[in-house]
Amino acid sequence: MEPQKRREQAVAIIEAAVQHAKPSNLIQQCLYVQNGKLCVSTEQLTKNFDLSRYQRLLVTGFGKASATSASVIESLLGDYVSGGLIAVNKPNAVPLKKIQSVYGSHPIPDLSSINASKALLNFARQCTEDTLVINLISGGGSSILCAPYTDAMHHITLEEKAYITKKLLSCGASIKEINAVRKHLSMIKGGNLAKVFYPAEVLSLIISDVIGDDISTIASGPTAPDPTTWVDAFGILQKYELIPETPQSIIRLFHHGLRNLVPDTPKEGDIIFSKNTNLIIGSNRLACTYAIETAKLLGYRTLYLGSRIAGDVHKEARAFWRIVLQYAKQAAHSSQPICIIAGGEPTVEVAGTGKGGRAQEFALTFLNEMASAPNEIISKITLLTAATDGIDGITDAAGAFADSRTIESMKQIGLEPVQFIKHNDSYSFFKNCNSIYVSGATGTNVNDIYLALIG
Repeated sequence: MEPQKRREQAVAIIEAAVQHAKPSNLIQQCLYVQNGKLCVSTEQLTKNFDLSRYQRLLVTGFGKASATSASVIESLLGDYVSGGLIAVNKPNAVPLKKIQSVYGSHPIPDLSSINASKALLNFARQCTEDTLVINLISGGGSSILCAPYTDAMHHITLEEKAYITKKLLSCGASIKEINAVRKHLSMIKGGNLAKVFYPAEVLSLIISDVIGDDISTIASGPTAPDPTTWVDAFGILQKYELIPETPQSIIRLFHHGLRNLVPDTPKEGDIIFSKNTNLIIGSNRLACTYAIETAKLLGYRTLYLGSRIAGDVHKEARAFWRIVLQYAKQAAHSSQPICIIAGGEPTVEVAGTGKGGRAQEFALTFLNEMASAPNEIISKITLLTAATDGIDGITDAAGAFADSRTIESMKQIGLEPVQFIKHNDSYSFFKNCNSIYVSGATGTNVNDIYLALIG
């Protein structure tokens, strides 16, 4: 098969997965009104809410998919919706009728993120016992909502919180580790929003961008019990040797937390969670399921490696290459092409000043390994990596292709992948090789998908 044909099929498979993961599909599949009851049904459970019991139905939300999700709720529930407020980053904003939008920053919080948090907290404080809240949670909420910890003894500034978040991002900390620290520096994360909503009835519909779909980690778990403690969060700073670089106000807060002078985040069993239902309606695993179905329709055998890519991007890419190489060597003995799919979100330790993102860095490391393979192997393989939100890092690309066309372009213009890997400049490399994959912002976010077509 020609490389261009494989590229087109790879895009079709990715687009099918992303389309399924869009809020319009996810919410319509799980939510409807029947006989005056709001019915929600997922893999986890089925639950009904008698709408006659509530004076108001309000919609709140935060994350990159919150605006598109809110738009779907307005269309589905119509006059049942009394109002609402969602926090979103501006690239993912859409017009809403009854629901107000406020804007926060992603991936690094700024003053707009603080203002968005204040607006949402003030709105949540208006919720009473006879209020039903549909709360829409999606990836990016940790940055879009930012409420640095403040009490009579402590005041963490935006700059201090942003600084330590940036340090954690650049040193290769996992999303769970980053969130454990952020939850303990926040007035809204780690179950603290549930505390403000109580005693209202809250139904949180969650689009997961976290490997393993841990509700306490998605958007830093504002409505979920937090299993992490002051000890855990401080230990993460120690693990990455960040204590000497951590602002003294944060060190002081952590020391007071460790001595029980500052309350920990809300835990399982707290009464604030008694009227709180958290349901995952979308995830990387579910998106990959649709990718597999589409690949089969295109005539491929499929191999799903799971949604577990989470470690160092270079190690993960090299491991993926070894699997692809094994199947490429066997391709001569099979008349049916194969599609290998994996999902997740690897970590990138930023050492250079280039431009790129996880998916592009993965593709470039894969390409570097692939380039040394025999031509008869290279000609059989097309890799496509894609961030499902359509925004890989701070670029206009969702990901990148790695195939024989990329290698031909690389050789013609004399590029060395290792040099671009060294400077974290994958975007420039693939841009020059005409191998950037651009989808535009998708309005959803369920991690990344890594796809190899062989045949």
